[in-house]
Amino acid sequence: LIIGLADADNSPAYTGDGTSGMYMWGIQLEARTWPRQYSSYISTGGASVTRSADAISVASGHAMSSWFTNSNAGIWFAAGTSVDNNGGPAARRLIDVTDGTANNRFVLALSIANTARYLGSSGGTTQWDILSAATFNRAAFALAGAYATNDFQQSTNGVLGTQDSSGTVPTITRITVGGDIGVTAGATWEGYITSLGYVPGDYADTFLQNVRLP
Repeated sequence: LIIGLADADNSPAYTGDGTSGMYMWGIQLEARTWPRQYSSYISTGGASVTRSADAISVASGHAMSSWFTNSNAGIWFAAGTSVDNNGGPAARRLIDVTDGTANNRFVLALSIANTARYLGSSGGTTQWDILSAATFNRAAFALAGAYATNDFQQSTNGVLGTQDSSGTVPTITRITVGGDIGVTAGATWEGYITSLGYVPGDYADTFLQNVRLP
């Protein structure tokens, strides 16, 4: 990798004028191993730095209990961009809302087929698993998943999935962003998450379709 000044396009032999220059900040190089994770900015001082991948979680009893106000019905939503095709072994999680195990969970993810995936489990049994018909790899998206007993639906960029009219709602206590509670190989999100949210209550599908975020 070479970074330098030029006096025209495709003219890298510029020798300078003795006074001009440039300032650079935030350039970052990372070895890409599977899963291919992109870190936020890491401050260094002349030497490389190794640290754990970005990880965010909110547990019950802290901030989550103040806004998760309807365990019977609601909508989870996320917006962002994926930066790579999902060629890995697992769905890449945007959010993984659980009770600390994989037995009870809500999941918004990019499937291995590069489509939006909204699934949930209760008591260790999958209750719904709704896939979008459209892919959104390397493109901006808005994904929303609604839940209520015997009524689960997903919308990707305003397009509804196939409703699942049978299933129970899991009991959850925490939310993990950009990965899953079980640290599944290949489940780490690769890209940018610009917005996350939760809407309590039961709504018509037209409302779900309008959960469109920048």
